[in-house]
Amino acid sequence: MKKSSIIKLVIGSLLLIGGIGNFPTDIGPAIFGILVGGGLILSEIKPWKKHSNTEPHDPEYSSPAPTSLTGNLAGIDIRIDVADKSEKTIDTYKLSEKEIFCAKSYYVVDVETTGLSRAQDRIIELAWLRVEDGSIVDRYSTLIDPECPISPSASAVNGIFDADVKGAPKYADIRQKVAEALIGSTVVGHNVTFDLGFLTQLIGATEGRILYIDTYHLSKRVFPFLSGYKLEQLCNTLHLESKSSHRAMDDVQATLELFNLCRAELRQKEEEAKLERKTQKEEQEAKRKELFGNSPLYNIAFAYTGVFVSQREEIEALAPSVGALIRTKISSKTDYLVTGDISTLPEWAYQRKMGKAKEIIANGGKIKIITEQEYLDLINNAKAVLMQSTEKTN
Repeated sequence: MKKSSIIKLVIGSLLLIGGIGNFPTDIGPAIFGILVGGGLILSEIKPWKKHSNTEPHDPEYSSPAPTSLTGNLAGIDIRIDVADKSEKTIDTYKLSEKEIFCAKSYYVVDVETTGLSRAQDRIIELAWLRVEDGSIVDRYSTLIDPECPISPSASAVNGIFDADVKGAPKYADIRQKVAEALIGSTVVGHNVTFDLGFLTQLIGATEGRILYIDTYHLSKRVFPFLSGYKLEQLCNTLHLESKSSHRAMDDVQATLELFNLCRAELRQKEEEAKLERKTQKEEQEAKRKELFGNSPLYNIAFAYTGVFVSQREEIEALAPSVGALIRTKISSKTDYLVTGDISTLPEWAYQRKMGKAKEIIANGGKIKIITEQEYLDLINNAKAVLMQSTEKTN
């Protein structure tokens, strides 16, 4: 055995013994010692045994998910997942809140499984509702033969037993249907990354993308003060007509109702926010008009380019002081382009403002190109007018 291997085994053993010694009084160091120490030891123990106690017998099955390597040390089972980077995989992408509003076509999906591990467990029931513009246009539900035993703990949750899935379709029978439906589509589900983990296992090694919306996180965003966000809890708390039963189609229907409610609440909140922003903007504009309505530069838009004699920040700060507006881009709504020294500007910077302004002028636009001093004269004139109007009012 190499010296480096001996050193790793010694360090690993010390970490593992320390971790076991800390358990259960000090959980953090205990877990660290057991995992790191055990990992070092197992990395030097040959041969590895590939974990395949419950691997289903599906000749077409090809999974992009991690495989498992297991070892046993001092009666402690340790399993390390390692990903096969050579296989094609399906990319999943979470839609933003804005994209959720735009979603018109999607599948509401739920799966029931033999357990929680993608590496060891399999789907035993799958259901979806396909929605187009708010209407259900397709529904699909099937039990699935996982080709491995269903654990009593899983059956206790979903009520599905080995006898129920006998003669049901296997992964190979529905793989193409699932792939054609979901790859390239938007999928809605409650804690949907769990479902997608198993569904991408079912589909196997292929390339593509599935967009998704998770109603678990969406409901936390929309209803932030609830006591719990499990689907069954939300059905009761929000008084949904559909109820969660841990059967795929029932949970799909409950998820769809929850999703519709969340989107309706989001729309209402967005409308309220828009109204509030509009009200604030109107109040701010009314205040500006009261202060600067008599200014000859009220709502006149200025843009700036080049190097100025005064500091750029000072030059720009003068405009709002007389009710004028500052613009960072040139458009047909820009009234003045104030120019400093433009001799050192790179071509792209020159064209971005000066070139654009000349193009607008050539097409009959209203924009005027003025110097720094001409700008200061306009500002000083506007200040004088405002002062006179204030004196008259007083």
